[in-house]
Amino acid sequence: MGRYDRQGQMEGWRQEVLSASHVFVVGAGTTGNEIIKNLVLLGVGKITIADFDVVEEVNLSRSVLFRDCDIGKPKAPTAAERARDINPSIVIEGIDCDVIFDFGAGRYRHFDCVVTTVDNLEARMWVNRYCKMNGIPLIDTGVSGSLGNVFVSGGNEGPCLECTWAERNYTRLSEKYSCLRIGLVLEEPKIPMVITSASVVAGMAAHECARVLHDRAQNSYISNAGFCRWFNLEEAAFLSWKHERKEDCDGCEMERRIGEVLPYQPRRDEQVGHVKAKLANDLHADAVELWFDKEVVYSRVCRDCNLVAAASPIALGRFRRSRCEKCCQLAVVPHEWTEELRGTFTLEELGVPEYHYITVKYSSEGEIRRTQLLVA
Repeated sequence: MGRYDRQGQMEGWRQEVLSASHVFVVGAGTTGNEIIKNLVLLGVGKITIADFDVVEEVNLSRSVLFRDCDIGKPKAPTAAERARDINPSIVIEGIDCDVIFDFGAGRYRHFDCVVTTVDNLEARMWVNRYCKMNGIPLIDTGVSGSLGNVFVSGGNEGPCLECTWAERNYTRLSEKYSCLRIGLVLEEPKIPMVITSASVVAGMAAHECARVLHDRAQNSYISNAGFCRWFNLEEAAFLSWKHERKEDCDGCEMERRIGEVLPYQPRRDEQVGHVKAKLANDLHADAVELWFDKEVVYSRVCRDCNLVAAASPIALGRFRRSRCEKCCQLAVVPHEWTEELRGTFTLEELGVPEYHYITVKYSSEGEIRRTQLLVA
């Protein structure tokens, strides 16, 4: 018998669909380990993993792909290496990166499904929006102690992850960039975690992923879109319900973000001025502006002595407070920041990742127009 013969006996199961699919797993922690293991055993042909953390001793009690000798190593490449041992026929890549800032939105169009296994709200928000932008289904997971949940977003169909969010989630996100907290390194509270709950969540998520892949292969409606599965292991309770699409959802708004994409694809080492000049010529535009989807800090100020200084640009989310060169107080905070890309910097220096979309705003024949640019 072949490797996948037993699961192939399931009604409607098409192993060739899974073998031809590409799944993106965001997060290689406890739940990520279990989901990666499940997808590899199921025979998903290609898997990409993204995580910027390293293996710690505390991970070893609940991460099937990590060993004592892995402590200090980056999680994503390590998980990929171990997963290849389980099923050498799988093409699997582990990328050590921050998915918010380092993973271009254009890369999502190459995936058949995305699975999030992180508890970082900001990361989940951006992954959700990039999936919506590219019409890619998203499976979001959550675990806390004996509780767990799995939500399925159908890409262009049904509600997105943010349709399920309460206002307090956005409040938490805005607090990070408030005047009092901006630039501070604040440790997030640790969520209770046990392998039994993570295993259940991962089993459910991998099964929902297989359903999504089968539906996409048939060009049919994503049958599980909008459904949330919730459980409490202590009470042996399982619930399932369907969310509806929320009006004025910022996540769903991303569906309309990508329209026409210009054929010109600038390199990351090109300066903003060169890109704008090229576009002005191609579009017969009087003026051109380039807009990123992350705010970039162009100058800093000391709150104690009010010294303003230009500095190398950095994403607002990556800015960290530093000591003032004049008064030596740990009080240097962002002074000027904007989503507009400008100056003599290259796209790379401004933090634009590979295969990312940039909004082009230009005036032509008295009209203000917008289009999209994909960075090579």
